[in-house]
Amino acid sequence: MGEDAVLQSRIASTEVETLTPVVRAILDDEQALPLGPLSVQRIGRSGGIGTAGIFRVSGEARDSAAATHPWSAVLKVVHPSARPEGVGQGFVDPAREVAAYRSGMFANAVGGFRSVACYLIDSHSDGSDWLWLEDLSHAPPPPWPSGDYYDTARHLGQFNGNWTGLADGQTWLLKDAFQARFGRPDTSILDGLPPDSPTTRSMSPKGLERVKSVWQESAPIYAALPGIPSHLCHTDAHAKNMSRVPNSDGRIETVAFDWATVGYGLLGMDPANLLVSGLRWLEIDSERARTLEPGVFAAYVEGLDEAGWAGDVDLARFGFALTISLTGVSMCLNPVRWGSNPRTRELAEQLLGIPFDDLVRRWAEPMDFYFSFHEEAKSLARRLLPGA
Repeated sequence: MGEDAVLQSRIASTEVETLTPVVRAILDDEQALPLGPLSVQRIGRSGGIGTAGIFRVSGEARDSAAATHPWSAVLKVVHPSARPEGVGQGFVDPAREVAAYRSGMFANAVGGFRSVACYLIDSHSDGSDWLWLEDLSHAPPPPWPSGDYYDTARHLGQFNGNWTGLADGQTWLLKDAFQARFGRPDTSILDGLPPDSPTTRSMSPKGLERVKSVWQESAPIYAALPGIPSHLCHTDAHAKNMSRVPNSDGRIETVAFDWATVGYGLLGMDPANLLVSGLRWLEIDSERARTLEPGVFAAYVEGLDEAGWAGDVDLARFGFALTISLTGVSMCLNPVRWGSNPRTRELAEQLLGIPFDDLVRRWAEPMDFYFSFHEEAKSLARRLLPGA
């Protein structure tokens, strides 16, 4: 029996004592009790660091009036050592996600933005944590209609604008999230690429030189970022990590999950990630991204205003532009690093569903879009970061 089958068998054998608080929270009935066998279904294939598996678990429960109801939850099994072979830790920390749910900081809606409900954190002796979460599998998957991107960007503005200072005592939050996400790009790996490499076939020599130039000109800005005020950000706010669902009043909320990278970052990086992640996951093309961009940023600023944030909008625009520009650098360098490892190539193909060479070509297509924000980021940096 494979590891996945063993894990699913363990889940199916979950004890009634563990399931009871889960079904009571779902049914909002303190007398409800789980009944009968469980159905366990893996949800996709996770490439997430620290994620051993994500499953939809369903069954039946009896309420306080002796009526029987169906119930379902998403179970995310996280473990510090769980990661695809050949993939480093990076800035993703599964313990941070557990801490986020345990803290309850994001459980209540801020405007239209909240965390997925966590019914139970069940810690096991093998070091894993089983996170019993609200089932949002019924929500529409990406790509979304344009209005949904704008509304989500507005909700992200409400979230970022609400958390403008340090969260007291929450030492688990990621510090310097922007720098952690991008690292220090090593563009020297583009030197001497063989002519048959996927990156060389997908980008012209002029295009590769442009990548180097963008990073070279961005490096002084990057070094001066500690001079920019930090704001609490999700930092991985893409459409696969958020669902749009109606609340009890019928209003659509943005419900976020995967909190392993939450921390202090640049204002504007969350809506930028919402936009560029659609390119990374091949959900939208660069033409759609160009069409969406003005509305996404305008809606984000509207959300900041609704949260009572009264800062300089150029701070948000700077973080937005710099995030998009540097995403172009990373989307050129990452395939070079991954391509040398058969395991990471295979993982990328499984997650995106196309051959690696085709994937690199598709990732290279939006470079003009990414780098069209470079000059704007430089101009804003000159005003906001003297000496950068």
